[in-house]
Amino acid sequence: LAYNVAFMGGDLAEAERLLRDSRWETALGLGVVVAEPKALRWAEVTSLQNRPAEAARHAAEAVAYFEGRNWTERQQSFARMGIARAWSCAGRHEEAIRIARDVLASQEQRDQFTLSMMRFWMGRILIAADRPEEVLAVWRANAAVPGSFPAVSIWLLDPYWARLRGDPRYAEI
Repeated sequence: LAYNVAFMGGDLAEAERLLRDSRWETALGLGVVVAEPKALRWAEVTSLQNRPAEAARHAAEAVAYFEGRNWTERQQSFARMGIARAWSCAGRHEEAIRIARDVLASQEQRDQFTLSMMRFWMGRILIAADRPEEVLAVWRANAAVPGSFPAVSIWLLDPYWARLRGDPRYAEI
C-alpha cells in the first residue's frame, strides 16, 4: 500500500526506497487478478526516472516472470498486458503496443470491466511511446462507459497520465 501511495503521488524516490524492501517480491495488480512481479514496478519507476538500462533489465525480468507461469484463461489477458507494460518500460514500444492491442481486442466482446482496466494500461503504453492522439482516443473510449474502471481519479493521479494534465483536450474529456 505504501508503495502505491508513493507511486501514485508521484514520489518516485520514495517508491524506489520502498521497492528495496526485500520482504515482498510480488504485488497484486490493478484488478487483483494476478500477482505482478516487483520487477515490473522497478521497470516502471526506473523508466519514469529516465534510467533506460535499469528499466530494460527489470522489464526483461518481469517478462520472464509472466512467461514462466501457467495462467488461467481469466488471468492470461492480465499477464499479457504485464508483458506489454514491461516492454514499454524497456523502450520496445511497437512490441508493447502490438501486444496491448491484442489484449484489448480479446476483451472487446468478453468483459467490459476488464477492458476498462486494459485501456488504462494501454494509455500508459501509448504515453510512453509519445502517441498523444491515440492516448486521447483511449481516454475518450473509457470515459464513454459509465462506471468504467479505474476511477477517473486514479487516471488523474497516475504519473504516466499526469504527463497529459496540461493538454486541454484531456481536461475536456
